This record gives sequence, C-alpha cells and structure tokens, in this order.
Amino acid sequence: MPLHVTRFAQFPYYFKLITLFFTLTTLIALSGAPPLGGSSLIWFTVIIALIMDLLLIVILIFDLDRVELPIRGLNYNSMESACSLALSIFYFISIWLCFNGEEFTENGWFYLAALACFVNFVVYAADFVIYLRMWMADQRAARADAATYEYPSYGSP
Repeated sequence: MPLHVTRFAQFPYYFKLITLFFTLTTLIALSGAPPLGGSSLIWFTVIIALIMDLLLIVILIFDLDRVELPIRGLNYNSMESACSLALSIFYFISIWLCFNGEEFTENGWFYLAALACFVNFVVYAADFVIYLRMWMADQRAARADAATYEYPSYGSP
C-alpha cells in the first residue's frame, strides 16, 4: 500500500499540517502555563484536535478518503466538515479562556496559546467551508447522475 505524502502539498490538504503544528504549539504553551481551573476545556480541545488531526492525516496518507461507505452522504468530506465545525467552535471558546487565564495568572504562555487557538480557529473555519462545499457538490452530482438513469414513465406503470 503506497503512502500518498505528496497530497499534503496540495490546497485543502496542507491545512491538516498547519492545524497539527498550531495544536502542538497550543499544547506546549499550556504545558508551560500554571494550571488553571478553566483550562480543562482548552486541554480537551487540544487533545481532541490532536487525535482528529492524526486520524485524518492517516486517512489521507493511505488514500482511504476515496473508499465508498454504505451510508449515503457519509464520506470523507462530510466527516472533515463536521470535525472542522466542532473544533472551530471549541477553539473560538478556547481563545477567550486563554485570554482570561492570562488575566488571572499574569503568565505570558496564555498569550501564545491564545494566538495558536486563534490561528486554529481561522484554519478550521476555512476548512469547514471548503469541505462543506465539496460535500454539497458531491450530493448534487449524485442527484444529477440518478436523473440520467431514471427514465420518466409518462403515466405508464
């Protein structure tokens, strides 16, 4: 089974490497900051983003995104857009939690974490829009193909 690592040089796929880099940046910044009670949601977001990024990178490397699933409408594009929407919402909340963490602890690591959360929010939001458009195009193409093969009966059974 060949590895398709050259895909990450193409347009929508290099977002995975960018989000992985800034997720690791957030992880390092939170490790340097003192523990705070409200930072558990930030940690949850970072761990879920890390798991989802690695899972989606493995799917792309082994070219498993082209596999047909038995559930109609569930494909890689729908999975990617759902994950991106959820993570962009979590990262948006994490931005404000990082800024509040800096106010309470007077620690500069939270500024770095907030910057990394902001970049991840923007990238995940763009990723959501791109993959939602791809998924909608796939759905329209599936409907158009069905109209080609279904002949009208014009009143006959």
